[in-house]
Amino acid sequence: MLALLVTANTTNQEFMQKIKSQDLKLKQFVFVRGVLKLERVNSEINAFLTKTCNGQRVLPSERKFLQQCLSKNLILKLPFCYCDFPDMTPNHFRQMVHRLKKFIKVTHQGRPTYYKIIGVPCVKNLPYVTEEPTGPSMMYDVLESLEIEQLKIHDVKLSANSNLHDYLKLSNLTPNKNNKGYKLKYDLAPDTFAKIMVYPKSLQLDIACSNKPLVYDISGILRLTYLLGVLCGMLRNHSPHVLISPLDEWGVLHYHIGKDGSSEFSGDSFHMTFNEFSSDMVRLYVKKFPDGKRVRLEKIETPKISLGEQIEKILNIPS
Repeated sequence: MLALLVTANTTNQEFMQKIKSQDLKLKQFVFVRGVLKLERVNSEINAFLTKTCNGQRVLPSERKFLQQCLSKNLILKLPFCYCDFPDMTPNHFRQMVHRLKKFIKVTHQGRPTYYKIIGVPCVKNLPYVTEEPTGPSMMYDVLESLEIEQLKIHDVKLSANSNLHDYLKLSNLTPNKNNKGYKLKYDLAPDTFAKIMVYPKSLQLDIACSNKPLVYDISGILRLTYLLGVLCGMLRNHSPHVLISPLDEWGVLHYHIGKDGSSEFSGDSFHMTFNEFSSDMVRLYVKKFPDGKRVRLEKIETPKISLGEQIEKILNIPS
């Protein structure tokens, strides 16, 4: 009886050792498969990054961010949002996305907004509940996304003194019967043109550049003065004796100032106006650009000051 118990106990121990051995082999197999899969995925990520960033200047911190984004896109087949980056503040995350906008696209506008790396196939859709574009949450996200964008101006209305009218009377152009003004139009640059009304002693012009607005800084000033210089040259083609007042003396009558979203807006178009927060009317709407729809926030300014004073204001030069 004792011999049977010893034999049974030995057999049980051997059986348990065999089970442990098989379990260890199974764990080793799973671990090795996991490592190989991770290595394969990392290899895919690095290959995709190399291909995507080829010829582009990408900082090490930006490359690391893109690697994390690709891990979510390629491994889980899901888009990413700021919640996937607990070490980054939401504002830092948005700035990074903005800097890398040539590599990233929006998959869902919402709270939060989700993104994917351009060119990554088969990203699963999340079970979103799409909000109306005019909903408070959606409006908050849209306004928050515009916070980091550059301030820009467009539809700039200017006035200047000139004797151009005297020379247009000698041309075959027909003036307006009521105000005796002549209407002219010139293409100044791609997506930028000038509409001009020439009166007996002055001219009034609109610089229409809604698709390519002027940045509200020194670069925008340089571009505007260049465009006005081109325009003055065109106007003097009517006669070398045409006189136009110096640029810094031109009057700034009106312009639209605001911000455009950098990402394409995939939701329904909308148009909203606000006047509760200031005496000026503010508009938030979806604008159609040649490369897609984007959100625009703007208000109309009517400074009625000289162009020289406006430049000083942009550059924050004390008067």
